[in-house]
Amino acid sequence: MVKRKDALRALLSGDAKAGDHTAKDGDIPALPGTEADGASGAGPAMPGAAQNPSPAPSPAPARDHARSGAINAMRASWGELQKQADAARQLREEAMSGGHVILVDPQMILPSPVVDRLSRAGELDPGFAGLKASIAADGQSVPVLLRPHCDPAKAEEGLFETAYGHRRVRAARDLGLKVRAIIRPLSDDELVLAQGRENAERRDLSFIERAFFAKGLEARGFSRETMQSALGIDKSELTRLLQVAERIPHAIARAVGPAPKAGRPRWGEIGETLADMPGKEHALEFVHSGEFQSLADSDERFAALYKHMQRGAKGRKPAGEKTVKSEDGAVLALVKTGPRARPSLAFQTGDGAAFSDFVAARLPDLYRAFKAQEAEAESDPPA
Repeated sequence: MVKRKDALRALLSGDAKAGDHTAKDGDIPALPGTEADGASGAGPAMPGAAQNPSPAPSPAPARDHARSGAINAMRASWGELQKQADAARQLREEAMSGGHVILVDPQMILPSPVVDRLSRAGELDPGFAGLKASIAADGQSVPVLLRPHCDPAKAEEGLFETAYGHRRVRAARDLGLKVRAIIRPLSDDELVLAQGRENAERRDLSFIERAFFAKGLEARGFSRETMQSALGIDKSELTRLLQVAERIPHAIARAVGPAPKAGRPRWGEIGETLADMPGKEHALEFVHSGEFQSLADSDERFAALYKHMQRGAKGRKPAGEKTVKSEDGAVLALVKTGPRARPSLAFQTGDGAAFSDFVAARLPDLYRAFKAQEAEAESDPPA
């Protein structure tokens, strides 16, 4: 068996022989830092070691220097690779074990796929400044819960998704600190259940946040049972949440914020005034106004919007009719509207039956155009 020191010498020098030994396939030189490292005749003798009375001819000093430099370079490279491999292995082991608290770069943490907070970015959240100051002074006492990103490619890049602790992640990011986190390989259902339960235990969602959390869960195809468990509610309450979230554009809810003092009845009233496109345009125009934007408190914003919409509703008749005429003034139809009644359309032409069939056949296209216009209005975020 070839001595490791001789095999290493042969590897670095390119010689087929080292001393009287020939390197064979499968003989591996000792890694730098092992007991063979520094024991070759090319290096200085160890203190107290017997000197060889008939030393082999030494290579030229320049060659000794080059060989020593190569060994040092190999040692440094191997040490760095070993440290990186150890760190990556430790992170994977701790992440998959689910019980260890580790430090994670907040830039590698993404929010939950389902939004639950209307104040996630820190705006309209009076408690966020206090949370941030507490973490700055005393550190993060409660770890967040993360999972490896649900997209395997993004998980391979080291990205995570937040189950709960979005405000703590944001605070740590603002402060330039790493996030103390527990990482578990959660399924989608497990993630939203953990997210909902943490919200219930630590800082309850407001009514409108619960409504849009429910709507987000529904949009992503979660079962009603999972939605009820995540929110801790029964079937009838879930239905009420979804009804309100369906009537109120997300752009308006985001502009108002969580409004913790506003409950279902008043949000429901606003939803009724937004039942038609003029009502939505009226609300969107107001939340972009300087009067509304100057209000820093979410409950104050809600109160201002509520009064604004009530004034607009009083300016309209509770129930009434609107006449639709042709270019030459002929009455084509009567539209009955009202804040609490479903609008209706009654054709007034002599060929009303045939015309109604004509319009009915084109309703899908008209509705698609209406929804596209509504989506465009909602996609324009408040300033």
